[in-house]
Parts: sequence; C-alpha cells; structure tokens
Amino acid sequence: MTDIQKLETRNSKPETHSRRLTMQKVDILAALKPVDGLKVKTAEPLARYTTMKIGGPADYFLDVDSGAALVAALRLLSAHRIPFCLLGKGNNVLVSDRGVRGAVLRLGGEFTPIPSPGSCARRRAAATPAWSSPKAYRAASAARCS
Repeated sequence: MTDIQKLETRNSKPETHSRRLTMQKVDILAALKPVDGLKVKTAEPLARYTTMKIGGPADYFLDVDSGAALVAALRLLSAHRIPFCLLGKGNNVLVSDRGVRGAVLRLGGEFTPIPSPGSCARRRAAATPAWSSPKAYRAASAARCS
C-alpha cells in the first residue's frame, strides 16, 4: 500500500462516521418533528437561554410544552441513545462555549411555575397534567397547607 492509499484510507473513516452521524440526526429530527407540543432546533446557542448570556450550541434544543410531548421526546432520545439534560429558567447555569453534546430540554407550557396561595406562598411547583388549571392546583394546595 502506498502512502497516498494509506492517507486516503485513514481519511475515509471520519467521513463515514460523519455520514452516519448526519443520517442519525436526520432520523431523529424526522421522528421528533410530528410530536405536538415540541419545538426542535439544532445547533441552538444556549447563550440565548441563560442569564449570564454565555454558552455554546446544543446538538438538539427541545422546547417541551406538554407532558405527552415530554414522554415522546424522552422515549425517542432514549431509543437513539442521545444524552439529555433539563434547562430551567437559565439562572445559576454556566454552559461551556463548546456547547452541549446531546439534547437540552426546556420545559414550558403546562410546566410553568404556579405560586401557591396563603401560608405556602413561597413554595412553587411545576404544573403537571394532574394540575391542568391554576384553580385546581390552588384548591388542592390550600387543602394540603391548612
């Protein structure tokens, strides 16, 4: 084998790996796109979502608005063996300028914090499908806090 053939063989491996990653990305995006309550972005800079305005891109950035969308997204990420992390409001978070490999999930919609009434005013909880309305949550919370 000549030096040129060795060089071509060595350089062909990363290209094949790159193609595999690109195909995997296409498959994942195609699977995530039809999920209701889920917005998917690729190579999204995380600086937009942190209070310190620093942070490189996430491979996948998912805005999740419902419990059903969260379940679907986690199943797909797990099936494709993609690591994920949750991002809250972006406070007290420092993200590397190199970004995040894998998926970053930001919960919104029915996961928006709802303040508790009365003596429990300092406590906050994420609304879940069980607490589909603030009124239902306040009623249940009042029963627990009294």
